[in-house]
Amino acid sequence: MKTRKLVGLFSLSLVTFVASLALAGMTFAAPITYTFSGTGSGTVNGDPFASADYTITLIGDTTAITKPSNDYFLVATQVTMAITTVGTATVTDSVWIFNGQQASRLGIGRDGPGNLLDVGNAAFATYALATSLGPISGLNASSLHQFTNLASTLGPITLSSSGPVTFQASLGSTWTGDVSIAWKITIVSKNAAGDSKFKKLSSSFTGTMEMYFGENGPQPNTEGCYVKFSGGDGSTICIKQIVSISTDIEKSRTDQFLLIGTGTMAIVMEGTPLSGIGYLDSKGTLKKVGGEISAITLSGKIGGGGGEGNDQAFVLSGNAKTTLTEQVD
Repeated sequence: MKTRKLVGLFSLSLVTFVASLALAGMTFAAPITYTFSGTGSGTVNGDPFASADYTITLIGDTTAITKPSNDYFLVATQVTMAITTVGTATVTDSVWIFNGQQASRLGIGRDGPGNLLDVGNAAFATYALATSLGPISGLNASSLHQFTNLASTLGPITLSSSGPVTFQASLGSTWTGDVSIAWKITIVSKNAAGDSKFKKLSSSFTGTMEMYFGENGPQPNTEGCYVKFSGGDGSTICIKQIVSISTDIEKSRTDQFLLIGTGTMAIVMEGTPLSGIGYLDSKGTLKKVGGEISAITLSGKIGGGGGEGNDQAFVLSGNAKTTLTEQVD
């Protein structure tokens, strides 16, 4: 059995926590999502649509990227096309994304007719499909004369014209699970005479917990959160700095890990919003299938505190427990 060493150094005070990312050595799938969006006209199952917003989404695995010649290729595992005036269709043709660095062109195609849509930009001269990129807006769409009768669950799709296109590639996966937290809260306030008063409250938090992973382990989402709690009442806790230690047992179906982190919180208590610093002190199990993570169970303490000047402050704590599974769009 190998035990991963702590891969971050941290210092802890009442209000600060500095740490570096861990869970190194864990093997996560490397899904990547590419989107092409714009406004265009065409037909779906013979029915016309005009000047409608559309989004073409391709999902693939970076481990399947190939370079048979001068271009990078990836056959998508899932492709959808959403058109505002029509709906969302799942494409049933085999579709791939390509990037030609020499020509600085990127696009999508299918077997037979070839390219369906491609765009050019200097950023594509060094892009190899395996990393996040963009969004890049204002791209000119070409090759649309071949975007005809693309097979889908809504019938054949033809995109005959398009305005400027926006492209984005997002690497990583989101793991989510339901969570319920029983809060114990102490609020400190001062009366007119300047005396401190303590008020103890109990409340509950019901919502979801999300963790975000890329090819090499945990990564932050667009808000900078490695772990995020979202409550039905609008409460949020965003863990922005983490440090962890984990086991890596060959041929085992599970590995264990500890994860500590801090960030920001904004919760609602009896209709009053409270904001401050949040923390997570947890342990968990990584369930594996074929060497890849299939589910994550996590439990631990969560809490934090804050205040508004010297007039009011609060501290709270609770226990969180959840099982996370990979979110599939």
